[in-house]
Amino acid sequence: MSESLRRIGVLGGSFDPPHIGHITCSQIVAETLNLEQIILMPVATQPQRLGGTVASAESRFRMVEAIANIDPIFSASRLEIDSSGISYTVNTVDLLLKMYPLDKFQLYWIIGMDTAINLESWLHPDKITESVRFAVMLRPGYSESDVPNKWKDFMTFIQTPQIDISSTIIRQRITSKLPIGSWVGADVENVILSERLYIG
Repeated sequence: MSESLRRIGVLGGSFDPPHIGHITCSQIVAETLNLEQIILMPVATQPQRLGGTVASAESRFRMVEAIANIDPIFSASRLEIDSSGISYTVNTVDLLLKMYPLDKFQLYWIIGMDTAINLESWLHPDKITESVRFAVMLRPGYSESDVPNKWKDFMTFIQTPQIDISSTIIRQRITSKLPIGSWVGADVENVILSERLYIG
């Protein structure tokens, strides 16, 4: 890998809602890999979650835009939402390469260890690894040895803090009328309140 390539990270997910855990861990990834940008990309529909999300795609995008305000390194992308349908990473990578060609950029797909050990279940993972590296956030209870050897050469493992925050817990707190400001940040909280999201 050439050191002259500009390094871009991509963090995808439901972001239903996005929270400080997403931001903190991906900032550590950016610092470790010297990334110049992290693209936050809410999915339309995840293959693993065909039951759908709670908030609409547009509301989730507005929340991602809001949390991206925390640090200039972050930007929000509509790429998967506007593509609609099921969001397969292999298709998204093809679209990204038109904006970030391989002769100028190195793309890092940011995932957790729980995802890394199941990479075989993705659609055409071998095609994905032709174009991007995986930045894998280490999690307690997992080790690098849990990842099948065939994928390790395409992964960079990064120690990130364990932050026990999840979108599910945040939605439960909203339903229970408990505060969430410190979990999602003021801008995301404003979107949730103004759009009356997750109140049941």
